Amino acid sequence: MHNAAQAIKDQGKPTYIYHLSDHDDSGLDMSRDLEKKLHHYVGNDVELFFEHRGVWLASRRDAWAGSGIIDVSGESGRFVGQHLRFRTRFFALQEQLKLELGAAMLVRGRFPRTAPTSPDLGNPVYTYAEIEFRF
Repeated sequence: MHNAAQAIKDQGKPTYIYHLSDHDDSGLDMSRDLEKKLHHYVGNDVELFFEHRGVWLASRRDAWAGSGIIDVSGESGRFVGQHLRFRTRFFALQEQLKLELGAAMLVRGRFPRTAPTSPDLGNPVYTYAEIEFRF
């Protein structure tokens, strides 16, 4: 872990680390431990955030709120997909400058892939960048 963190720090560029886990109790602890170790080795001028959520409909015949997608037969199941979010913040100039980068992705599950009213849009990805200067 130390060697990997040092290599990241030496590059001087934003680095993205994907940690995939089943996120049961031990999986969540592994995520927290990974973030803690990276902060220890890379420093506190970098902030990391990662979130993984499974998304299900309450019932097989529910509409996916706000999307207009519905399967009245219930054959498409309840699993909407996995929602992944990542954010990192870099601080410089004694915290006067902040650069924030983030992304969110929905890995579509069975329901949006097979529901009759669902468009074939792939897995949507949203990204953003923010620069803040405090004076």
